[in-house]
Amino acid sequence: MSLRLYLKLLRKLIVKQRFNIWVIFFLIAFLYGCAGTGVKGYSYQTIVSPIINSSEKGKVFLYRKIMPGGSGVVVPVNLNGSIIGKLGVGEIIWSDTISGPNTIQAKVTGIQGLGLSAPNIKFDNDDSNNYFFLLYWDQITFGYDLRMIQTTEEVWKKNLN
Repeated sequence: MSLRLYLKLLRKLIVKQRFNIWVIFFLIAFLYGCAGTGVKGYSYQTIVSPIINSSEKGKVFLYRKIMPGGSGVVVPVNLNGSIIGKLGVGEIIWSDTISGPNTIQAKVTGIQGLGLSAPNIKFDNDDSNNYFFLLYWDQITFGYDLRMIQTTEEVWKKNLN
């Protein structure tokens, strides 16, 4: 093999490896960007169930359903104006509430949030119950919109994937 042919093959290999490194870099960045701060729904039995079943009540639990729309969007969730977490697909977050009136809001920020609603729900905490919410994307005429509903513990558990 001549030196010229060897150098040509070497250059092609280097260019190809640079391309592969960039592909891996963007793949890692994309996957990291889709991850929220919650725990996955399949962690319910080991992590979330003991918290729900404890004698301490007055907590809020929010689960983001697994749906095709908005799968690359991480949704920040606020409780009484303070962020309690960022929900990725199929994740659960929870937080303590205050006694009396509370407001929970999910709002997508940045360019991806343009034109989306920011659902919020007001509820009164009497410290005798936990409060359960589902966050999901609803298909509308031209795309998807963000929705949140308050539900019972039983319905909430049935939606976990």
